[in-house]
Amino acid sequence: MSSRVIAYSVLAILMLGAVGQIAWQFPQLPAEVASHFGKGGEPDGVMSKAAFTMMMLGLTIGMPVFLVGVTYLTRFMPIELVNIPHREYWLHEDRRESSMRYMEVILVWISIATQLLFIGINWLTFQANMQKAALNTTSAAFLIAFYLVAIFGCCGWIFWRFRKPPFGEAS
Repeated sequence: MSSRVIAYSVLAILMLGAVGQIAWQFPQLPAEVASHFGKGGEPDGVMSKAAFTMMMLGLTIGMPVFLVGVTYLTRFMPIELVNIPHREYWLHEDRRESSMRYMEVILVWISIATQLLFIGINWLTFQANMQKAALNTTSAAFLIAFYLVAIFGCCGWIFWRFRKPPFGEAS
C-alpha cells in the first residue's frame, strides 16, 4: 500500500471520527458553550451550542479539504509561484510530478496532525464545559507541543527531500 493511500485513509478515518465526536457531544453541551479560554484556562468567551458545533465541523472538514486542495492547485501553477527549496531543479518537467506527489503526501500528514489537534482541543473544551471548569492547560500545552513537533518534522522532511541537487545536476 502506498504512503499516499495510507495518509488519505488515516485522514478520512480521523475526519469521520471528528464528525462522530461532534455529533456525540452536541446533545450534551449547554446552550452557551465556553469556547475561548484565557490565562489559567479560565473561560473568557462563549458562543451558542449551534455556533460552536458549526465552527468545529467547519474546522474539522474545511481545513483538510483546504490543505489538500492547495496541493492539487499547485500542480497547475507556474513554478515561480511554488515555494520549495531549489524549485528549478525539483520542479523540472522530469521531476515535477514526483515532487508534487511528495508535497501532497506531506500536506495530508500536516492535515492529520491538524485534525488530531482539533479533536484534542474539542475534547478539552467539551470536558471544561461539562465540568464547568477551566480548560486543562497542561493537556492543551501537550497537544500544541505535539502539533509543533509534527509541523517542524514535516518541514524537516520537506527540506531533506528538496535539498540541494547533486553536484553537476543543476537542471
